[in-house]
Amino acid sequence: MPLPPFVWTVRGTTPGPTVMLLGGVHGDEPVGTVLVDRLRFAFGLAGVAAETESDDVRGTLVLAYGNPVALRRCTRAAEGRRDLNRWFLPKDIGRAPSETDAEDLRRARALAPLLAAASYALDLHGSSSDSPPFLCALSITARHRALAPLFDVPYVLGDPHGFLAADLGLREAGTTDGWVGRHGGCGFGYETGRQDDFSRAEIAWAGVRRFLVATGVLAPEADERCFGLRPAPPAAPPVFYELLCCTAAEEDGFRYLPGRNQGWTPVRTGEPIGQYPSRRLVCAGMGGLLVFPKAPRLVRRGENLFYVAAKT
Repeated sequence: MPLPPFVWTVRGTTPGPTVMLLGGVHGDEPVGTVLVDRLRFAFGLAGVAAETESDDVRGTLVLAYGNPVALRRCTRAAEGRRDLNRWFLPKDIGRAPSETDAEDLRRARALAPLLAAASYALDLHGSSSDSPPFLCALSITARHRALAPLFDVPYVLGDPHGFLAADLGLREAGTTDGWVGRHGGCGFGYETGRQDDFSRAEIAWAGVRRFLVATGVLAPEADERCFGLRPAPPAAPPVFYELLCCTAAEEDGFRYLPGRNQGWTPVRTGEPIGQYPSRRLVCAGMGGLLVFPKAPRLVRRGENLFYVAAKT
């Protein structure tokens, strides 16, 4: 079967896992595509789609741009409000294709078999507001806990209660990591920082390299030969959190109060986070750390403004 466009595969000469790296699942988050390009250029992969073989790989390494149409348009989704990272659900992937299907659903169907075959997957993202880097997954398993310390991030965030799905009125979030987990693999989302901030790309690149070596798809000696000295280990392991509260916009024109639009900042129950043009305050529903504060330009009435997370 031919590869979908903007997917590249490196097949090893020895058995091993299938590992997938994605960038640009959201078209306004380009940092991940830069890291995908580093790997594909290192293996001589050019063009819209290509395959090669390498003695440096064990198993199969799959590299992909998540949503090429959205990347070209520099928009979160290719069309509409439901982006690619909300379409990986059995009822959507499995139903008969239609001419009226959203472009994001078409792309999800193209990527779904590759993600389902992955032993491990890493989906590189950026947040709309400033934030330290962190890892996320709908469900945190023992494999997530074992791999998370490879990345130089202070936090790992789970969503066992399904708060991310509520943003668009879905029962499940339909994320890439969720689709990988549904098929027996281990998937992460990696939020590298603000979506237009490339300053943390080298930190993310070091984490990607450790991940590829630890999962066994890239030999340690091949990593050094292709990319130079091994990156130093992270200074400290991350702390695990889970989403426990979300707050939706009830009016248009929301704005954050000073210092409240930074991800992973502490908040207290009832603490004001922002306000509407009517001067009505929006307060935290519980105490914890503020995560995924949505940039005001992206806020829509009825959709989530921000979440609060607590330690697990």
